[in-house]
Amino acid sequence: IGHACFAIKEKGYTIIIDPYDYHETFGYPELRLVADQVLVSHEHRGHNFREGVKLTGRAESRSPFHVTTMEAPHDKMQGKLRGGNKANILEAGGVRVAHMGDIGFTLSEEQINMLYGVDALMIGAGSCTALPSQDAARLVKKIQPHVVIPMHYRFDGHGARRLEHIEDFTYQFERDTVKFYDTDTIEICPNMDFQVAVLKYMGR
Repeated sequence: IGHACFAIKEKGYTIIIDPYDYHETFGYPELRLVADQVLVSHEHRGHNFREGVKLTGRAESRSPFHVTTMEAPHDKMQGKLRGGNKANILEAGGVRVAHMGDIGFTLSEEQINMLYGVDALMIGAGSCTALPSQDAARLVKKIQPHVVIPMHYRFDGHGARRLEHIEDFTYQFERDTVKFYDTDTIEICPNMDFQVAVLKYMGR
């Protein structure tokens, strides 16, 4: 959708992760979303704008997703600089996807093992309050997801100037594995070939 915000859907059930306050981002449109559930990685306005999502009222017990949260450091001092951050790992239909929020420091081996081989990994690629692009790419190569979906970067007039450009991240991977999509949607299936999927965002 933009910045670090995604809609993840399975069997008619929609989860929005990290809705942004457009006053706190640059170039992204105001959010007016509808979903069954909202997940937030941390309490910064670029990630916790729950007011931008109208809930359907459907009970979470009807969700096809199993959600696991994992503490993912927002900074090298375990959150003492910027507060806490958590990754949300969603599993449904034999597929696991992980949204890393604003991870700003490397993970432990135990955490890497927890994420190892996920079908899709959404990870910040623009530095600033998240990992620098090179460090994010190194972490990706340790986790070995099938699909990498970068987020939280600057591209084509969107994103704060202090963020790194998306190409600073994509340059870390073999060119034939990087795909710039002309859509904001990707279907994640088991055992996909490796790719870095740069999705079109809302309003672009």
